[in-house]
Amino acid sequence: GEEKPTPPVTLGDGRLLRDGRPFFVIAAPYHGEDPALLRRLGFNVIWIPDYSDKALLDRLKAEGIGAMAKPPAEAVEPPDRPGAESRYSVGLPQFSHETENILIWTLGCEVQPQALASVRAAADAVRDADPFRRPVFADVAGRAREFHRSLDLLGVSRHSMHTTLSPLQHAQWLEGAQLQALRGKPTFTWVFIEPNAAQLSARPPEADPPVVEFEQI
Repeated sequence: GEEKPTPPVTLGDGRLLRDGRPFFVIAAPYHGEDPALLRRLGFNVIWIPDYSDKALLDRLKAEGIGAMAKPPAEAVEPPDRPGAESRYSVGLPQFSHETENILIWTLGCEVQPQALASVRAAADAVRDADPFRRPVFADVAGRAREFHRSLDLLGVSRHSMHTTLSPLQHAQWLEGAQLQALRGKPTFTWVFIEPNAAQLSARPPEADPPVVEFEQI
């Protein structure tokens, strides 16, 4: 039979591995920056808006940067409805070799607990369609252990900029969140460098936006 392609990223000893070596993800969403600049800033994974954007995937690959992308499945954030899994029952078309620089599939951020069944169905559909067997990731807002059973990489994040939460308290919160994850499977967190929407909406329209200083990051 046809030989299966080698996965660009694998799981081992509770970590992500690339070429058999531990791979520590330093990621950011893509906002049109030059990939060469992103490489100089130290990023090794960029979340791109369109998984099929081959031109961008090639530009990132030329700089030694992998990609993270949402698969072509319906969003998983809305609460589940009866029969929600049937949205994925027909499966997805197999991903082509043009997507090989995508290292991680993401199913979203701050995914709510009500979307657990949708995430399970989406993760299964992605794995069935992916000959590269790449890790499936989601950042969740609850039921971490249950989500982690269906995910290869679990994200748990919290806004702390311009709040009363100190860096030490944030670190302690992350340690507690990690205890809710499955042992032996990797975890991830986003470091937010902008105020969240709730903080911005609570400020008077004429007020200057809050500024995040470098030392805070």
